[in-house]
Amino acid sequence: MQNRNAIIAFMTFAVMLGGNAQAAEQANQKVGDAKPGDVRVFISNGLHGAFEAVRADLTKALGRPIVVEYGASRGLQANIEADQAFEVAIVTPDVINDVEAKGKVIKGSRADIGRSPIGVAQRGGTKLDISTSEKLKAAMLGAKVIRYPATGAAKPTVENAGTKLGIADAVKEKTKPPIGGAEVPPALMGAEYELFFQLASELMAPPGGQIYIGPVPADVQIPAVMTAAIGAKGDAKAAKALIDFLKGPAIEPALAANRMMR
Repeated sequence: MQNRNAIIAFMTFAVMLGGNAQAAEQANQKVGDAKPGDVRVFISNGLHGAFEAVRADLTKALGRPIVVEYGASRGLQANIEADQAFEVAIVTPDVINDVEAKGKVIKGSRADIGRSPIGVAQRGGTKLDISTSEKLKAAMLGAKVIRYPATGAAKPTVENAGTKLGIADAVKEKTKPPIGGAEVPPALMGAEYELFFQLASELMAPPGGQIYIGPVPADVQIPAVMTAAIGAKGDAKAAKALIDFLKGPAIEPALAANRMMR
């Protein structure tokens, strides 16, 4: 019995290692490294969790391996515009507009896959209530530092909240520099706290001792839309099949589980 248990434990450990290795390999994929026959996709980090949840079923449905390169939408734009073929890009609409104008995706092929509200994580202090815009205003004014990705989709919401709540100047002072620069976050003391704005779908496991405190209230919220379009030089049939799958019901539980919606 002991030997049998040891074998089961070893096999479980080996499977876990294999799964971790596969996850690490997938996380480091680059569209430019794809092999012939692979379905090549650029995807915004905002859709990462939901896409990975259905990736195995999608791969089976397509009958071909999928190579996914993740990144911030603006960060992926240069790769999308490079002279290489790909099947699908799933990024924010502003990036799709830019690459469509440059002929990198097929006009009329776009489809919205899902939306992520902008969420807020907190580090330090007592957990805040940001359920209303007035409470969010108080939280932003009280924060020692406000952070958000410099090129990410949270920026419009931070700026919109600052303008609509009449605290734009105060917010600007607290966001120098936006996260993404070289500055190390300052140490917090006592009741001090900092706020981090990011796509709620990317805050499933907030980094650096942060806790997720909720979405930005609807009246100042600008959700990030994940929009797909077919690459101009790729396999259009495979691209359409991939987009049709993501437009269908199979991904909806994964969207909900990652704080996203249609």
